[in-house]
Amino acid sequence: MKKLIIGALALGSLSSFAMSKCVTKPSDNFNTPRGSQNYEAKYTNDDGSISIIKPRFSTPEGDGNSYLSQLSDLNGVCNLYGLGNYVSNSRRNFNQGSSPSIVRINSNARFSQFDSSTYNSAIESLSCAPIEGMPYPTLVVSTGIFYNDDGSATIVKPKFKINGSNSYLSELSNLNGVCNLYGFRNYVSNSRRNFNQGSSPSIVRINSNARFSQFGSSTYNSAIESLICY
Repeated sequence: MKKLIIGALALGSLSSFAMSKCVTKPSDNFNTPRGSQNYEAKYTNDDGSISIIKPRFSTPEGDGNSYLSQLSDLNGVCNLYGLGNYVSNSRRNFNQGSSPSIVRINSNARFSQFDSSTYNSAIESLSCAPIEGMPYPTLVVSTGIFYNDDGSATIVKPKFKINGSNSYLSELSNLNGVCNLYGFRNYVSNSRRNFNQGSSPSIVRINSNARFSQFGSSTYNSAIESLICY
């Protein structure tokens, strides 16, 4: 009888251990900080922001790898990746076609609903601020800087790295901001020259804080060929 009691206690102990290994309260994971690693690529841009390329969300639906709807809350999407708020005008969309549904993320960085890909595009890329806020832009290094007789410097075909590639700068950029991006103080009036770079799908507009402002279509905007700064 004593052996039977000991055996029963041992079985109960094993059963309890198995339950503790297999059962996890939903709240144990649901309230942990967001920091999804589900994306195609991630890059740091020249202004210190971070681009997420083709962000995705794992669900039990389909292949468990759903793209994110353009109707998602964009601050929520950035927070899902453990980052700060969305950088205005940086989202680009694509039609991913074959997927029956895409996922909408809410302002709390959580699943909101499924959207049909028939009507909504998915997010191709977006930029987010670091969690501690936007740093001052790092100095852009370029081999196309030449010093002039009056102590000023000419920057030839300036570019801005975003989404993992270098884009030419729109003629509509803030020109003091462009000079600041390269470590100079101010733009020299009347020194900007433009060119039509044609084949590029987009160019980047820089604001007065030397940061990304928006994408510009090369159909309508010329790019900066050169400008002088001091």
